[in-house]
Amino acid sequence: MVQSTSALDKEPVELQGLQGGAYLQPPHCSGLVGERDSGYDSLRRRMSVLDRLTQTHQVWLLLAVSEDEASCILLKQPPGVFLVRKSTVLQRKVLSVRLDKDQTETPISHFHVRESQFSFSIEGSGISFADLFHLVAFYCVSRDILPFTLKLPEAISSAKTQKELEEVAQLGAG
Repeated sequence: MVQSTSALDKEPVELQGLQGGAYLQPPHCSGLVGERDSGYDSLRRRMSVLDRLTQTHQVWLLLAVSEDEASCILLKQPPGVFLVRKSTVLQRKVLSVRLDKDQTETPISHFHVRESQFSFSIEGSGISFADLFHLVAFYCVSRDILPFTLKLPEAISSAKTQKELEEVAQLGAG
């Protein structure tokens, strides 16, 4: 499951091919001259959305969750929260997202993921990705056919160290 902080919406988003980019904050330090960096802030700036998603997939990649269970989970969450599950009927991955009540008549939308040997894409989108992680990372920082951007959970987006990200992942797996 994924949700955001309002602070992320205020930060500039830079898309740099997702491999080393897709930063929520600029990768360079833009503090005042003479200001000391504790190390945590610069580490956070260097961690891409893709890195965060890869290290915390236990939180949002819930393949065993049914559509009803996903809806139950997401209805209790704020808009932007998402998870990826597997459809029992179609045997395909589905991106399930909590929407804003004002945007649509149904609070949860389900987007089927088209998967081939070499690519992943949201059904109806012309943009393909090498894997599911790149697909989700792209929709966390950009819009294509989705009427919103996906948001990282508060715990993931605010984690400042590798250890904190591992703790978030462990909580999601437990």
